[in-house]
Amino acid sequence: MASGMDLLPSQKKNIMPESTPVDWQCGKPLIDCLQHICSSGTASDVTFIVGEDEKKISAHKLILISRSPVFYAMFEGALPEKGDVVIPDIQDTIFKTFLGYLYTDRINLTVENVVPVLSVAMKYCVDILISVCEDFLVHNLSVDNVCTFLEEAHVFHIDKLTTDCLQLIKGSAPASLRAKSFTTLCPSCMSSIVNADDLDAEESDVYLAITKWAEAECFRKNIEVTSENRREVLGNMLFLARFNTMDLNFLLQRVFLDNILTSDLAVKVVNYQMHQVKSGLTDCRRRRQTKTKARRYSEILRKHYTQGYTTEKVSFQISGRAVLHGFGSFFTCEEPSTSDVEIYKGERRIHVERHLSLVKETEELGEVILGKPIFLTAGTQYSVIEKPSAEKKYSFRRSTDEVVFRSGSVTFKRENEGNKGGNIPYIILTKVNDYGQKNI
Repeated sequence: MASGMDLLPSQKKNIMPESTPVDWQCGKPLIDCLQHICSSGTASDVTFIVGEDEKKISAHKLILISRSPVFYAMFEGALPEKGDVVIPDIQDTIFKTFLGYLYTDRINLTVENVVPVLSVAMKYCVDILISVCEDFLVHNLSVDNVCTFLEEAHVFHIDKLTTDCLQLIKGSAPASLRAKSFTTLCPSCMSSIVNADDLDAEESDVYLAITKWAEAECFRKNIEVTSENRREVLGNMLFLARFNTMDLNFLLQRVFLDNILTSDLAVKVVNYQMHQVKSGLTDCRRRRQTKTKARRYSEILRKHYTQGYTTEKVSFQISGRAVLHGFGSFFTCEEPSTSDVEIYKGERRIHVERHLSLVKETEELGEVILGKPIFLTAGTQYSVIEKPSAEKKYSFRRSTDEVVFRSGSVTFKRENEGNKGGNIPYIILTKVNDYGQKNI
């Protein structure tokens, strides 16, 4: 029999590394023990060769087959896998994150890793993780990152996410078209946005977005940014901007000065605009989305300046997903005035904008329109806080705590009213579909 100083090779293989204490299990709950064997590879019985760099990652078949029907078929089916399993199309860091969830039911999702993790969860039919990823996406999509998520959904062929991103981009335009991430889209994703009949944007916004994208594409191709090169990289995508329905002043003062249209085409556009001479370009106008003003007042009152409050607030929940575009605001004693705005999701501040102007609606109030619309999720409390530059002239008497709009409803929380800082009369919304739903 071999002694401790003279072990057989098979015995040496199973010796615990000196850095790992033999009592690592003591005092730890099951999840922590599973996390340890996942990360250390202790007693593993299968090796994955992952990614382009062919990283070796050890795992345990018992865990895998208990969490995934795909792994069950792989290791317990009629033709079980033998030897190492090669997975070239997944990054090793993403696969390790995925395995960690299979072992522990815990995962640290971020905006950078959620779509690749979702793709792996779908590949191996881990339905609970799919739901976790989708819930993360619903709560973390924003105007700034929605184009990035659209591109990743396109790369990983995730149709539900593609549908969701497209409807949010269309509903939050033109802000989503101005996002830096729009310029990073592939031609296919860019076209899918600006070709939409229900894109909620003026044609001038569309033109500015596609020409900005063309500039970025010139940089990616390492060519000079000229009118000719922008026209070249856009190709037929240039005509996704509907020149026949574009504002004539914008055409004359911006588009023609950019020299991106050929002279023949410019003449045709002007002839259509001035004389309705058909040019072969579309004259179909986009269907702009109808915005709902969820009003919570019944009567406007002149305010008595006794309390000195200058901060207004409204808190609310919605029954379905929506986009918040802005809110109503009473005029102040010193017009023109501006407002600083903060928006909270629960207790967390998620958005700040400074010095927003009022767009007049009536003699008493106007609209404050956000530069970046906010994506709202059902069942979450949001708060809008307005800090006007001067004291409000008016207040209101509340009429309702709930407003119904387009198959949804808004429930307002009772804040201080009148002279006491709860003086935001309505919020401006558009309804959007639930995640992956194509039609409302």
